[in-house]
Amino acid sequence: MRFLAHCVVAALLAGASAGAAAQGVAAAAAKPADDVPAGSTGRGTLVLAPDRSLFKPCGSDREFWVKDATGGDLARVYEKLAGGPGKPLFVDVRGVLEQPPKSGPGSAQSRVLRVVELRRADPAGAGCRENLRFFELRAWGDDPFWRVDVSRNGIIWSSYGAPTSLAFPYAPPRRDGGALRYAAVRTGAERHELELVMTPARCADPRTGALTWLAVEARLDGRTLRGCAYEGDRAQ
Repeated sequence: MRFLAHCVVAALLAGASAGAAAQGVAAAAAKPADDVPAGSTGRGTLVLAPDRSLFKPCGSDREFWVKDATGGDLARVYEKLAGGPGKPLFVDVRGVLEQPPKSGPGSAQSRVLRVVELRRADPAGAGCRENLRFFELRAWGDDPFWRVDVSRNGIIWSSYGAPTSLAFPYAPPRRDGGALRYAAVRTGAERHELELVMTPARCADPRTGALTWLAVEARLDGRTLRGCAYEGDRAQ
């Protein structure tokens, strides 16, 4: 397994300005598959405590000592969302596996995971139980609550407000500068137009505190809604 280096959202990194974080992500994505932990997108459980700093990939029994190379972002988010030291927090990270130190913290582990970017953190979601194979992108927001699932089978809009559910035909996204844009039209008895514009930016869910690395602007029939998004597994 490897990080989602070929997912559709990688186009955002190619179009974004070259910052330090993006350079770190690109370097991690360029590593061979054996240099990253198991899990198609680096998803897993993070535990930080005075005597422990561990990452356990989804679907694996292995644990890796964590070296925070995010400038403290990983630790700050963990402190805010985990609910206390030693509590498990679901995260999606980019990183590189390294040899453990000969002595000191992490020396008892087989490998050390140097985390270069935190892409997602969710204290209340499905975590490792979520099957990303069913979609390539999921976006959502509030006021009212709405969600969009994008897959090769179609684009599904659902909302607590009208319209409550709409199905659109799938069309591949296109890159627009530093953004990624989906556009779909539903014809028939009623015509509906949907556009999703994703930009690489830290986004927080106001209800759960969950964080993602993508902000989204959804435009349904001329109405604009804002929210967060994260990628799933795109068929290769």
